[in-house]
Amino acid sequence: MYNELSSKDRKLYAANGILPMLERNKNIKWGPERWQDWRVGVPRIGRRGPAVDGVAQAPDAQYQDDKGYLGTEAGTVDIVFTCEERCWDAVVDDLLTRGGPLNRPVHVFNVDIKDNHEEALVGGKAILELADALNAAAKQEREVHTQGGGSANGFDTGMSGRAGFDEKVPEILAEWQERWTTLPALWTLSWF
Repeated sequence: MYNELSSKDRKLYAANGILPMLERNKNIKWGPERWQDWRVGVPRIGRRGPAVDGVAQAPDAQYQDDKGYLGTEAGTVDIVFTCEERCWDAVVDDLLTRGGPLNRPVHVFNVDIKDNHEEALVGGKAILELADALNAAAKQEREVHTQGGGSANGFDTGMSGRAGFDEKVPEILAEWQERWTTLPALWTLSWF
């Protein structure tokens, strides 16, 4: 997409912010990813990049260059963010359809962002703030759980010790929503 727009009218697409946005996105992930293609519980290993001339590329050992791979090696996540309500609906529906075979909680958030450069920049900062607040709460609960004689593994697998974090999520979202009143948000607790 970047190469195509750049070859058509580099000056125009640079001035309206499209090329800088695409450059930033290239550093985040290889390309569009479909939630439905992610098999829950299956480690994210091997090549996921686009096929060249319709031919799949040779497999890689790991996702070394995938900015989103850390923490997802087990094929699960604790938090999912979407930026359109229809995407949130699709993720929640897919999780319900899968039936929660791992019985592991996952919080699914939607922060509605209009699809333009300015809104994406503001929305991205807001989502990062929410993610940081959730990470801080998870870290705090993990430390409390391990100091009480539990293992971090119990927290990380979504089992014992995690209830405190899950109970704090609505409060964290409410505080965040007070600061970001122009960004409508949805949230639900679902299961892997």
